[in-house]
Amino acid sequence: MLKTILVPVDGSEKGFNALKYAVGLSKDCGGKIVVSTVSLPYAFSEAAKEYVSTISELVTTQIPPKTKSKAGDLITDFSKDRVLMNAKKKLARNKDLVVEYRQIIGDDPAKAIVDQAEAIKADMIVMGNRGMGQFAEILLGSVGNKVISFAKCPVVIVK
Repeated sequence: MLKTILVPVDGSEKGFNALKYAVGLSKDCGGKIVVSTVSLPYAFSEAAKEYVSTISELVTTQIPPKTKSKAGDLITDFSKDRVLMNAKKKLARNKDLVVEYRQIIGDDPAKAIVDQAEAIKADMIVMGNRGMGQFAEILLGSVGNKVISFAKCPVVIVK
């Protein structure tokens, strides 16, 4: 039985496909869904978002480090996170679901997802096969592949 399903989303269509899949699992099993997003501990300039040419252009300001539990911060104010706000809108019709929204600050999304799954005792992770971090995938490898390799619970990759 799936009591807790972790669904990391990044705002991509594939991530929201995973969320839709997790809703079906949750309805079948009666489990809770934890929707999370990993936020980098630094901000990107508007120019860097559109034109990625050098690493030095990417990092503009450092966000002060915060002490966070590996479970991430429980989000109730969605105005500060566009990805979680969109996820909440997509789940608005499913009033019978038990859903938590969490934000993790970390520079390695795969590690943050695996750590969060352990911290919340997730029975399964459901995630999209390719997110918005395709530039980073070229340099660092697929987040999904890393999560599959290191997670202690089953991982479902949704296309």
